[in-house]
Amino acid sequence: MATEREMFGQEIARLALEKYSSIPRKCRPQGREWTVMSAIVRTCSDNPWDAKGGVVVALGSGNKCIGGDERDRDGLVVHDCHAEVLARRAFRRYLLGQFVMARRGVPSDFS
Repeated sequence: MATEREMFGQEIARLALEKYSSIPRKCRPQGREWTVMSAIVRTCSDNPWDAKGGVVVALGSGNKCIGGDERDRDGLVVHDCHAEVLARRAFRRYLLGQFVMARRGVPSDFS
């Protein structure tokens, strides 16, 4: 039988894969191609090992980095497209949006 922590990990993985699968097929690897995926999941439970009702708030996929010749000094190109970097950037954007909503008195995940 799976432990509470194992079940937590399985639920987080399920939520992340379910969200990734909802991305249009043309935006995901095809055939024998592959990529790396990273997700951040928000849970709302008094039990830290309960992922029921969890929501993916950030997701990124990729495994490339722009070489030195292609770098853009104006900040118009994302240089590091590794999944965990993109997920972190998406999470920061999510947090900033939630802070703005909370500050304006609009219902947010922090309300």
